[in-house]
Amino acid sequence: RGNEEPKAPWYAACPKCSKKTFGDDSAGFSCEACNWSGAEPNYRYILQLAVVDASDTAYVTAFNEQAASILGKSAAELKAIKDQSDAEYEAVLSNAQWQSCSIRLRCKGDTYQDVTRLKLSLLKMETVNFASEAKLLLNEIYAYPGVERGAEVKAEDTVAVKADDEVDVKAEGVATDVAMPDLTQSQE
Repeated sequence: RGNEEPKAPWYAACPKCSKKTFGDDSAGFSCEACNWSGAEPNYRYILQLAVVDASDTAYVTAFNEQAASILGKSAAELKAIKDQSDAEYEAVLSNAQWQSCSIRLRCKGDTYQDVTRLKLSLLKMETVNFASEAKLLLNEIYAYPGVERGAEVKAEDTVAVKADDEVDVKAEGVATDVAMPDLTQSQE
């Protein structure tokens, strides 16, 4: 197992029904579902991902369209790159790692031998729009009692950090040393 090559993130699919085909490049491919056979299958992704946030790691499956958007290449293009150059293939995979994104997942419980596990599938992935995320967070801050929209925080309401990393809070509630602009209004 230690010297095995990792499983490719694509599979050979039938061009008619998109089901998995059997065979290889030298002998040809065949589909048991629709009885298709030929030398040119469609390659489709089934990409296993580790999704990490501040609280935990989740293992997610990204299928064809979502995986192509993550990697920036179709499965056929990535297979051709791998056939030509392992270094270029590894570069494509490395460029897709550690992206900040917002994702939507489908969770499905799967029971096998009386053990239920969650299967997570990627439905949608978007790059983080920091301006809209800041607006959402600011609206949550404004939901606290006593915090008004567009209110400036006074100097006596700030948090002072001492050299020994102790925090001295001089006022109750939300404290900051900068004014909080109202990001919900369009800026001209």
